[in-house]
Amino acid sequence: MNKQPYIIDNPAENDFRLNRQALVDPDVLTLEKSCIFDTCWVYAGHDSEVTKPGDFVTRTVAGRPVIMARDSNSEMRLFLNTCRHRGAK
Repeated sequence: MNKQPYIIDNPAENDFRLNRQALVDPDVLTLEKSCIFDTCWVYAGHDSEVTKPGDFVTRTVAGRPVIMARDSNSEMRLFLNTCRHRGAK
């Protein structure tokens, strides 16, 4: 089977198209995670979600489990939830 390109970009014809397969291909998602989410800041949540020292929330951001918490000095902290011996997802 002949695989179609994901992007057709032809400025001379004023033609730009994205093959819909690019939106569901797991290999494209893996590439996006490494090229985009691994190289820049990613929004994980709003500070209003953890208002008091000791408050925390857990979630998955870009396929990685994280803990967003407020420390004893009321500073916002974000950690990967990757403890090797306990507590990790």
